[in-house]
Amino acid sequence: MAKLILLDIDGTLRDERFGVPESIPKVLKLCEKQHYNVGICTGRGVGMIQEDVKKLNIQTLIAGGGSYIAHGGVIIKDESFDWRKIEKIWNSILINETQIACSLESQDKIFMNQSAVNILNEMNRRKCERLTNEQRQYFEQQQTIIYENNFKQFLARFYPIHKICLWCQPEDFQIVKDIFGEEHIVLAQKGRWEQYHYYEIIKKGSNKGNAIEELCRYMEIAQKDTIAFGDGKNDIDMFKSSGVGVAMKNSDSELLMFADSVCETPMEDGIYKELKRRSLI
Repeated sequence: MAKLILLDIDGTLRDERFGVPESIPKVLKLCEKQHYNVGICTGRGVGMIQEDVKKLNIQTLIAGGGSYIAHGGVIIKDESFDWRKIEKIWNSILINETQIACSLESQDKIFMNQSAVNILNEMNRRKCERLTNEQRQYFEQQQTIIYENNFKQFLARFYPIHKICLWCQPEDFQIVKDIFGEEHIVLAQKGRWEQYHYYEIIKKGSNKGNAIEELCRYMEIAQKDTIAFGDGKNDIDMFKSSGVGVAMKNSDSELLMFADSVCETPMEDGIYKELKRRSLI
């Protein structure tokens, strides 16, 4: 029996190029009719959630990769790194290092250096290569993250950081691990981008899986009564902590190993069709 349905945003609830599919408001109404709770579970900070997702008015939210939890207007969790450790990393390798691309994410703002701006702009350029002019315009209008070199605006004690994204070499990542203490951080995702290694660093105990466990305790819902939809590596912990994990058709291959089933893409109304197949709506 499903009592809580959790939806990742990018690539799951929403297509980056085309937005939220028309079937989603229908899904929400049908779930409400059946008394299912629906929540968002995203790596995005609260301030980076797209407007079309906000308009859905979903009242249960896990954001920042699991560092932030809210339900019915109540903030259950809001965790960030020790600002003194962030400041030490800043002074050690970030402030003058041009060979490291970095973004520091708070719930409301992202700080990035020029190298990160260049990489993220190139990622977006490649995403838009096959789009029509109209589709590209929509994609650009819906961007909630401003890609600009704003590192000079960052002050560690005033902006609580919950996620660090690094494009660098392993020895640079090792410095970060040494400063935090390896036992205090985990990687939400890792990979490669051209000559760089990519590291998405979060605080230990602040991943999507931990957040689901805490949310279920707060809502007094058994974890076996949850269904999670996702598409990326950072959804693996979400699947592990949910009763059922449903991967989108174009999901990361690692996530598919943990999925109970696979559904269609967002624009093929995958969430709607999977819930219909399970006779939940």
